[in-house]
Amino acid sequence: MTKKKKIIAPYGVLSEVAKLFKTSLRTVYSAANFKTQSKFSDKIRAAVLERGGEIYESTKEK
Repeated sequence: MTKKKKIIAPYGVLSEVAKLFKTSLRTVYSAANFKTQSKFSDKIRAAVLERGGEIYESTKEK
């Protein structure tokens, strides 16, 4: 089984966070989908969660 985590956020939150951190929307999407692991990604995820985002985990059997 594989576990996948991602943050689902209300409309406009990811764009808002991208502007806040002066980074690209792609960077925010990567952080929100746990594709990247860094201190910067952790800050982005925290900001998205503070603005109403929720973490979802899915498990998939191979």
